[in-house]
Amino acid sequence: SHNLLTDAGAEQLASGLLSQGADALESLSLKANSIGAVGCEALCQGLRSCPSIRSVDLSRNPLERPGGLIVVEFLKETTNLAELILADTEIDIDVLVAIATALLVGYPTPPKLKVCNIENPRIGTLQEEHTVHFGRMLRVNTHLSEIYLGKHRMRDEGVRQLVSFLVENKTLRVLDLRCNELGVAGAQHIGTLLRDDCQLALLNLTSNRIGEKDNVDGARAIAEALLSNRMLRYLNVDCNELCGEALGFFADAIANNSTLESVALFHNKWDQPSSRKFHEILADQSRILPLRTDFVTSQVDDRIDVCKLHDFELRPQG
Repeated sequence: SHNLLTDAGAEQLASGLLSQGADALESLSLKANSIGAVGCEALCQGLRSCPSIRSVDLSRNPLERPGGLIVVEFLKETTNLAELILADTEIDIDVLVAIATALLVGYPTPPKLKVCNIENPRIGTLQEEHTVHFGRMLRVNTHLSEIYLGKHRMRDEGVRQLVSFLVENKTLRVLDLRCNELGVAGAQHIGTLLRDDCQLALLNLTSNRIGEKDNVDGARAIAEALLSNRMLRYLNVDCNELCGEALGFFADAIANNSTLESVALFHNKWDQPSSRKFHEILADQSRILPLRTDFVTSQVDDRIDVCKLHDFELRPQG
């Protein structure tokens, strides 16, 4: 990872290491290089002789459409691959649809992929047809536990369609929708998902538009869903333009939710009432599990200050 490997280097790696039958190779990470379709084809051909391969990370390589479709063909043929990371690889909507189809139909059976990261593709349409394809796949896929759909230009209608399928999925544990265009209606659809026997453990909605123009309806919908949800443990609603009233809704819900372990929402529009509510929550010793947040509070006289916690991780590693 993080080298200057080009197609030529990838071909040498494939012919020198992978072609020897690396029976024990379980993980291959070549992220942040300069590998294109030619090198990707050589790597995928070599990986076919690696029966133990479980994780492949080609993120931040310029695979584009041809390279992405080559990876899809490899995905169709592999039986043991559990993690595929193709974030920032310049793949387009054709590759996204092909991935969703491979995970839905399979050849002859669907791959047993558990983690799929396809963040930041090149989306040139506003129709969001790829969202429908992924929704149909997620409705019946029983292997995927984590999917990362950040920077997919997903809007409220796309979220509505995705949720309509996700309500039937009981195996997905991580849904990452960061850096999309979810507004109030999208947040309300997410609220519907969280209320409906949802099995998600982590939900990432950072950098969307849930609280745009000080609208609180989206925040209220998610907060009300948290009152009955007992599965979600990690929630990120940072950078959503949430006003003080919206933050207050989250505070009230979190105060009555004993399963949430970690919440991120520092980069929003705090006021004193919402700051005080969270100050009381963080000081509450009666919680079953202490709440971890991406901020800390402090009181000086009658004022509550909210300060960012720089080493915060929503879901601690290990």
